Amino acid sequence: MNIGVKRMSYQVQIIIQIVVGFIFIQNGIFKFIVPEFGYERFATLGLPLPFVLAPLVGCLEILSGGLLLYNLHIRKAITALLFVMFGAFFFTKIPILMNDGIVVALHQARLEIVLTTLLCLLLVIKIRQIENEEMYV
Repeated sequence: MNIGVKRMSYQVQIIIQIVVGFIFIQNGIFKFIVPEFGYERFATLGLPLPFVLAPLVGCLEILSGGLLLYNLHIRKAITALLFVMFGAFFFTKIPILMNDGIVVALHQARLEIVLTTLLCLLLVIKIRQIENEEMYV
């Protein structure tokens, strides 16, 4: 692969990591300072112990988003954030799908779909980088 293409793909990866990292850090902070995004939201979803679960998910989002920003432990951070995203799909979008239909559910899930796609893309990029490094060792 051309050096220029490698450099550009690395720059794109870093930009995606920064954007996704900031989004998750922001969402994690909101779970602490805005009750409608934190424990109140978890309570309306019927999740157990919303006063414990909301800050726990918020900490996970802040920590994993920070790891993405600093380019550290990327696979672990992405895996944790994928669990958060699948939880968001399961607890918030599946009921919308069942009650209001697929069009409304897809409209409501557009941010989650984009973030999950970007996380999967970063994971694939990171796995390929590791495979390439192992190939030359």
